Amino acid sequence: TYARAYAIELLGLPEMPIDNVTFDRIRMQSAKGIACTDVSDLLFHDIDIVTVSWPAVTIADGRDVTIRGMTVPRLANPFLSILGLQSRGIHVFGTSSSNARSFVSFGDSASVKAVTVED
Repeated sequence: TYARAYAIELLGLPEMPIDNVTFDRIRMQSAKGIACTDVSDLLFHDIDIVTVSWPAVTIADGRDVTIRGMTVPRLANPFLSILGLQSRGIHVFGTSSSNARSFVSFGDSASVKAVTVED
């Protein structure tokens, strides 16, 4: 069964972001995926997440976040949601975008320049 909470939820503060955290080789199931607010210098490496709601990953006011080798849930719509004026330096590598119908969505105040995606 799926939990009702997020697989990972990081909630920092604008004046005190959660920073310098690495998640490596994790397999998880959750109802809501990953949510990060007011974070910086995060690394997600070799993550396999199964979630029943989308987006699989939400980053709000995140800075210098790297997602490397995350398994994209089939038919994720979108896989990644970027929110907040302060979001920048978000890099996605080695995540198969062919599994996601709409890979990245941006909230009203988020810049499309905040994210780079490479296979």
